[in-house]
Amino acid sequence: VLQLNIKKTHNVYELQEAGTQGICKTLYAISEDEKAERILLTKTRDMNRCQEKIIRDMGLAYTEKCVKCQDDIKNLRGTTTYSYILKEVEGGVEVQDVRAIELIQFSPFSEKKGAAQMETRQSLIFQEYRQSGMTPISAQYVHHGSLKYEIPTELIHTPIQMIKTGSKNPLVLQIDEILKHLVTHNEETVHEDAPMKFVELFQLLRKMKHEDLANLWKKYINMPAYRRWLLDSITVTATPASLQFFK
Repeated sequence: VLQLNIKKTHNVYELQEAGTQGICKTLYAISEDEKAERILLTKTRDMNRCQEKIIRDMGLAYTEKCVKCQDDIKNLRGTTTYSYILKEVEGGVEVQDVRAIELIQFSPFSEKKGAAQMETRQSLIFQEYRQSGMTPISAQYVHHGSLKYEIPTELIHTPIQMIKTGSKNPLVLQIDEILKHLVTHNEETVHEDAPMKFVELFQLLRKMKHEDLANLWKKYINMPAYRRWLLDSITVTATPASLQFFK
């Protein structure tokens, strides 16, 4: 927020500026309020035009990227706007007020179907000066990198539970019912609730141990239609039990 590249010779200019999202196109606009003796500065960062953009794609094992589609309509778009109120003081410039708004929009499929939107706000307001300053620590400082956000690699990402599966029926019985529904209603054409039922199926399978999966497989091994749905769903459970099952 407090990183600024001010040019005294320009009122409006743009540059590639480093930040937490990467090196992105940033537009500066500076105006002066002579009566209030203040400088108004607005900085807008376009997160759609970034070099070395900090981003990680997850959960795309069954998707195919379309480069041309991204040129026409981007799935992920964002912008950050910073508004500053500055005042010239002896020896430099005083930051009196900072307000930041970041807006990120994610459209997974198409604009007509809607999009998810995240908005973040931050504000810093100058309160007072304190005469007793902080004494710097006399130690050797270690370089910890740049402003760019570093995505942790040691975290294990837990799959998101997209559908509530709180039925009182036994787990095996719930799976049997869903498999029967998928096989019965998707013989010639795909039924409209097939995707939802499939998600519910592999979420239930995530709760099963290796022994339970093995018993379920023995039950449907000679039933090709059921076996196909079962294998497809176990594949995406991403649990230690499923890996042991396929091994």
